Amino acid sequence: MKKTNQKGSSMIEVMGVMAILGMATIGIYAGISNVQGRFRLANGYDEIKRVIKSMREQFASFRPSDVSADKLEKIGVFNNSFTSGGKKYSGSSLGYNMQIKLSGTGDNQYTSTFSDTFRLYLYDVDFQTCVDLLTSDWGSDASSGLAELSTSDSSKAFRWSNNLSGTQHPLPAETQAAATECTPANGKSAVTIYWEYYF
Repeated sequence: MKKTNQKGSSMIEVMGVMAILGMATIGIYAGISNVQGRFRLANGYDEIKRVIKSMREQFASFRPSDVSADKLEKIGVFNNSFTSGGKKYSGSSLGYNMQIKLSGTGDNQYTSTFSDTFRLYLYDVDFQTCVDLLTSDWGSDASSGLAELSTSDSSKAFRWSNNLSGTQHPLPAETQAAATECTPANGKSAVTIYWEYYF
């Protein structure tokens, strides 16, 4: 009878292999999650640019008196408008509520130092997405139509050098300044971002 030498794996070897597989799985999951986050941000950026472009094209020759989300949906500026808390919003691909307001006074309006502008608001944005959006490419100068970029809790808005004073940050936004303005105040967990554009 031939004698064979059979050798099995020890418990430590099995645990070592399991640990390596677990670390590889976590790495793959983190990589996929990061790619999904970047894809979501890119979609959100494109959507914001599309909404702004649609607004500027749609109202190039006249100024609307009302820009409620359902009316903007009817003319193709917004998609999937809805009402929440008595106010009209549009959903966004980033998962945040979106709203457009006009310069003036009233519920769906704001006061501004600029004339003939509108604002696109994105509500309850988390810190990292806020920093990513503020530091994104919104144009190289005032010819982009962007007048101001800011957060609701901001102590300083971001403006181009031709409209800059001591109380604003320069555009394009630098990461450190964006991080400062994206930090929620008064115990909040998120901020509201707005882009103010000329028609």
